[in-house]
Amino acid sequence: MNKKCKYCNKPIAPANNINYCSDKCKKKAESFMAYYQKTKWIFYLLITMSVGFILIAGIIATLRNFTFIGLGLLGLTSLFFPFGTSLGNEIHGLKNEIIIVRILAIVLILLGIFILIQSL
Repeated sequence: MNKKCKYCNKPIAPANNINYCSDKCKKKAESFMAYYQKTKWIFYLLITMSVGFILIAGIIATLRNFTFIGLGLLGLTSLFFPFGTSLGNEIHGLKNEIIIVRILAIVLILLGIFILIQSL
């Protein structure tokens, strides 16, 4: 099985007992993990609020704007805090996972705007 860099997902020599292809990748990964450790509670709070808004909109049909707020907040949260899953990081590499999460965040924001326009 080919060993890959945990940050950029480039192949590295399997004999080496290292997880990164360069010091640059290692520093970027460590910097991102420090950012995650520093901001994870804000991330969790915003995700919980987003889900709450979406649930309220689902229960009370007249509050469609809550769906827009929930999806918009979820998208913005994912855009500013692009934390993927550990499995996604293993499969795609941290760098690519951040890009994937940000693309999905933009899709959520656009979906929220579409729902807002439809409810007007």
